[in-house]
Amino acid sequence: MAVHNEILRRRPDLAPVMAAPWYMDRKDEVPEGKQPYFQIPIFNYFKVSAAPLSKLCCAFVHLCHASLPVQPL
Repeated sequence: MAVHNEILRRRPDLAPVMAAPWYMDRKDEVPEGKQPYFQIPIFNYFKVSAAPLSKLCCAFVHLCHASLPVQPL
């Protein structure tokens, strides 16, 4: 929550970017019929929670963009 709030305080223009889908590498755990990557926002906003949920593993993001045919950052 602190990171989220600090981003909003310092760079409110990044809030939509962090809420948009990012490509994540599945790291060889690919379900049948799925791509070796998936998309998920860094910050998810749900009506059931007062705080945003966060999902970020920089290694998964960088790995995906370095090795798979996804849109560049």
